[in-house]
Amino acid sequence: MKPEISVLIVTYNSAVYIVNCLKSLVSSKKINFEVILIDNNSTDNTLTLIKNYPVKIIKNNKNIGFGPANNLAARHAKGEYFFFLNPDCILTDQNLLYKLYIKMVKNKHLGVVSPNSFMDINNNKVHYSLPYVNRFGVIYHNIKFEDYKGRGITAYSKINGRSDPELLYTDSVRGAHLFVKKELFDKLGGFDESFFLYGEETDLCLRTWKAGYSVGIYLNCSIYHKGLSSPGIFNRYISWVSSQTTFIKKWVPYALPLWFLFYLPIRTWENTLDLLKFKKMWNTKVSIT
Repeated sequence: MKPEISVLIVTYNSAVYIVNCLKSLVSSKKINFEVILIDNNSTDNTLTLIKNYPVKIIKNNKNIGFGPANNLAARHAKGEYFFFLNPDCILTDQNLLYKLYIKMVKNKHLGVVSPNSFMDINNNKVHYSLPYVNRFGVIYHNIKFEDYKGRGITAYSKINGRSDPELLYTDSVRGAHLFVKKELFDKLGGFDESFFLYGEETDLCLRTWKAGYSVGIYLNCSIYHKGLSSPGIFNRYISWVSSQTTFIKKWVPYALPLWFLFYLPIRTWENTLDLLKFKKMWNTKVSIT
């Protein structure tokens, strides 16, 4: 039977997370799906740990990045819908895939949707802040739900009366748990492969808005996301600077000097504080219900 959904997972030294992720996936109900895992040349035992799970594995001989790896996995996918999922995510709801599928089927103008992601901090469910883009093309991830109020360059205006009370419309959702129809993903040309890591999902979401579709977070559908799990703080920083520069050059090229002179120092400081805060407060306990 052809799957309705293809779950696409990119791994790179993800042994610490991937088993819990796959365990939560195989318990999913009400929907037919396949899992395609593309490994970016891990040097740990990621591939050994997953050999007993019903997963199609594609192995790269080098780390080609997040967007290019997902594009490659998408070319092997058979589902009508794609769910791009990070290995440090856990589906805490057995009906999550079904809920996302039904929401997309019922809302023809919805191009990209994401579950409402959370982390466990001190045994409390803390929801992630929202991604949005300011007028100078700088991507922010640290604004709280209650402070969002339609911020960002899309600013709700392109919904054109087709709003859904269960959705919080945003410039972008996180690529860690992004649900999109295959037809639209192919029409948009997939992820822009000039992004190695970070920024590619925001670029895809803005192109979704530009194509006349909306992007939103499904507030009544939650997923656990560990976050900040890609290895190497320095490599993470370099990837972030590179992707943000690429993003501004593509979307708001006149703002490049402002990015380097003003926003880069400020965002570096803000991101450092966030990293120190989360490293100190993380609690890895999470239950699957």
